[in-house]
Order: sequence, then C-alpha cells, then structure tokens
Amino acid sequence: MKIKRLGLESVDSIYEIEQKTQISPWSRESIADVFNYSYYTMLGAYDGSEHLCGFIIFDEVAGESNLHDIAVAPSYQNKGIGSILLSSYLDMLKSHGISRSILEVRVSNDPARHLYGKFNYTEIAIRKNYYKTKGPHKEDAVIMENIL
Repeated sequence: MKIKRLGLESVDSIYEIEQKTQISPWSRESIADVFNYSYYTMLGAYDGSEHLCGFIIFDEVAGESNLHDIAVAPSYQNKGIGSILLSSYLDMLKSHGISRSILEVRVSNDPARHLYGKFNYTEIAIRKNYYKTKGPHKEDAVIMENIL
C-alpha cells in the first residue's frame, strides 16, 4: 500500500468512493473546492495498480487539525487501510508540529469509533442532531480528540 498526497486529478476517484461509503456524501464540487485552500490536505492509499483504495481529508490551522473525512472503498474495507491512512495522517501532523486532532463521528459508527480509539482518540462531547440521515431525523455526532 502506498500513501501519497492527492491532487485535483483525484476528484473523480474520491467522489466515487465517497458516494459508495457515506450516508451524506460530499459533492464533487465540495471535494474539488478543498484544493483551493492551502490548509487542507488529502492523502490517498493506492494498491499496486495505482488504484485509489481510500483517502483522508484534513486541515491544519493554528496548531490543530480537524479530520474532515476518511473513507475506504468497499472492496478494500477490513484490510487495515483505514489504519494506514490514520497512522500516516497522525505522523504527518507530528512532523508539522501539530499538537491536537479533532474529529466528529456518527454515534452509530462503532467500527470508526473503535478505530479512532486504537489511535488514542478519546470522546470529549456529543453534538446533538449533527448528521443527516436517510430519514427525517438527524443523528448525533461524537466529538473525539487526540492530543499528540
């Protein structure tokens, strides 16, 4: 597995994974817009054939980072790619002198919460009615923090 910084040419591949993995996916335009801001970074995980398997989107501002999105294509899930992406992200933050990472995760997303816990994230708050759902109700978000 190879991790590398993504560029604008990756928008369609990111969008495809986003559509297959998220309940409320980012639009193609929102993904492309991230490349207009220097404080955002996207890293991608590639298999041996240079096929994008997963990605992570984050920012770095004022000594902190917000993890905005992480997704792994369905055919590559449960193979450790999410861990590789998260580890690469945290290593990059440390090398940049970032001291804190924050993220939100659906309260129902137990696999993601478990993964973040393995990387020393702790649950610090609940954000009520944060996420859209397929139904009329919204879902709470768990805010998690990692002090690096």
